[in-house]
Amino acid sequence: MPRRLDNLTALRFVAALSVFLHHLKAFGLNLSESVWNVNLGFTVSFFFVLSGFVLSYSYEGRIGTPGDAGRFIVVRFLRLWPLHMVCGALALVLVGIPPDTTLAQVSLFVTLLHAWVPSNDTAFFLNPVSWSISVEFFFYVTFALLLAQGARLRLAVMAGWVLAVVALVLFVSWAPAAFPFSRETGANGLPVGVASRSFFHLFPPVRIVEFFAGMATYSLYARVRIPERFVAAAQLACIVLVLLYLPQHMQIRDFLRDHGPSVLAQNYPRNGPFPLFALLVFVFAHQHGLVTKALSTSVLVLLGNVSFAFYMIHQIVITVLARQGVPAAWGATAAAALAFVLSIAAAWVLYRAVELPALAWAKRTFARAS
Repeated sequence: MPRRLDNLTALRFVAALSVFLHHLKAFGLNLSESVWNVNLGFTVSFFFVLSGFVLSYSYEGRIGTPGDAGRFIVVRFLRLWPLHMVCGALALVLVGIPPDTTLAQVSLFVTLLHAWVPSNDTAFFLNPVSWSISVEFFFYVTFALLLAQGARLRLAVMAGWVLAVVALVLFVSWAPAAFPFSRETGANGLPVGVASRSFFHLFPPVRIVEFFAGMATYSLYARVRIPERFVAAAQLACIVLVLLYLPQHMQIRDFLRDHGPSVLAQNYPRNGPFPLFALLVFVFAHQHGLVTKALSTSVLVLLGNVSFAFYMIHQIVITVLARQGVPAAWGATAAAALAFVLSIAAAWVLYRAVELPALAWAKRTFARAS
């Protein structure tokens, strides 16, 4: 097995924490407007890039037949589905089922396909953050099928796919009527139906460009390494680069809005920085230096390990506290601290009681794909 990448495990928690801070707007804390107008939910894009890198790092050369691909898909599905269903059940009990729920929405949610229909009311059904793991499941299926092919065919498919997405972005920017915004709104105030905004934000075959960036980053990492004596400096430089980038985030969006293409401007706040995330993954995959030592402490690695459960449960916790009037009674900051503590505690329980046992069972049952 490849060596552990504790650096990247710790950064997973940083990305999950960013999404948590973004969702505190339910308490009146709109941090995404306070930090240079940066949409803090954009770190979902980091998850997608990281997923492409880590899967390539872990499975390169291990999927060579359709049987290997099938076993991989089953194991990865079981990596996501048990926690998805437990959190869905908690959302059903604690938050309640959305009004006007349809059997199709329930069926898609249960089968982890709800973001494959890129409308807000379907993708954000019951536990809104789960849209991203529905997208991840599509990535897993595609990844397994690609790795079962030769390297040249794999590269050609990925290149063609990216070009097709770019062409679609340009076409819809040129002819926006091809994806008119829905005028009908659901109970949550979001437009229902497939519109250009939801399509490019949610549709897995579009978002897979970020996953491909992670795969390409691994290909570079497998061939080119930063000399050990320069790793710490490179990681510090990456941190400085991110800090320099953040104030420019919305300026870049505004430039794209003024000069086009319009679809890219519309989606840049959510996923535009994925090339920067790819650079971060490449540099922090090197396990040397003082920064690595700081990120590889047992506490940060543990938080990284529970980050998936934390990501899946945190919005439910925030919603329940908001409905119970905790922000009004305690103040928004105290409510946010309580939400964080409860989310971490719940995540640790879910990680130990659901995520680890389910993954261990899947790996034992489908050993060759583990």
